[in-house]
Amino acid sequence: MSTQKPVGILTSTNINDAGTPSHVVASKINGDLLLYQIEDMDTPSNQITLDTGVLSSCWHPTSNTKAYTGHLDGNILEIDIEKSIANLTNSSHMLGVRKLIFLDENQILSGSWDKSLALTDIRSPLNHKYRVGLPGKVLAMDSSFNGYETVVSMTDRIIHVYDKRDFSKPVNVRESGLRYQVRDLKILPNRKGYATCSIEGKASIEYFSEHDLHLNYAFKCHRTPQEEADLVSPVNCIQFDEKERLFTGGSDCRICEWDYHQKKRLKQFSKEPWSVLTMSIREKYLVYGVSDDGYKNMVSERRQYSVEGSLVGLKILE
Repeated sequence: MSTQKPVGILTSTNINDAGTPSHVVASKINGDLLLYQIEDMDTPSNQITLDTGVLSSCWHPTSNTKAYTGHLDGNILEIDIEKSIANLTNSSHMLGVRKLIFLDENQILSGSWDKSLALTDIRSPLNHKYRVGLPGKVLAMDSSFNGYETVVSMTDRIIHVYDKRDFSKPVNVRESGLRYQVRDLKILPNRKGYATCSIEGKASIEYFSEHDLHLNYAFKCHRTPQEEADLVSPVNCIQFDEKERLFTGGSDCRICEWDYHQKKRLKQFSKEPWSVLTMSIREKYLVYGVSDDGYKNMVSERRQYSVEGSLVGLKILE
């Protein structure tokens, strides 16, 4: 098996939350953490190489110099971007940390492949607050920063909805509206439900209230017409902008824009060189990460595969 296989594959791209959009942090599976100035996305302004692969990252909500990373070995690091210093927090998991989210200025929620959530108070010397066991591995999750809704998607199509003031038990347990593995999840701008996307070339809109369940729907996307049947590509990432437009990124190397209220596609952006794996939107800026993930289509792990490349791009939304 080629040792080059994981090199350069992007796992997250995030625009800073504090102040005006000015910085982007991008993580890679090989342990690289890249910092970009949003006005100059051609070359990273700083690069930090960490000891283990990074699965997830996020900015501190009130700082443009502090970020957090979740790693393949289960550790969570606090990164001083200016000084290029990485400090190990006392909160960790047994397996990879798939997602990191700040619930407020002081509490960070981590979801892991070890079938757990961990809530950490970054002000505490002990860090770790408490841990919640789950019935499946965490694949995606999102939380409303200004509300109380937190949604966690797991293996076996399990969805848990929590009130972020109390993670002792979910307020709702349901089955995903998509038949195959969920890749990403985002709470709707009106906080009445959530959107998911999956490896089957589909996305879904699902609502929290039992009275709105009849409004749930799924739609096909990121499919390329062929002579006999459509070529179905995984939908890897999903985002909303401030105008409530929905954006999806797929392994067909495309980003698509949707009006999810009217259930129609508004735009398909020009094709990227590789699969669109990550996206982040703030104000008019859409930052995305593309990587050559062709190794996923390999029949045998014994065949060598050399990753062609990755890039972090920027689109200005109208």
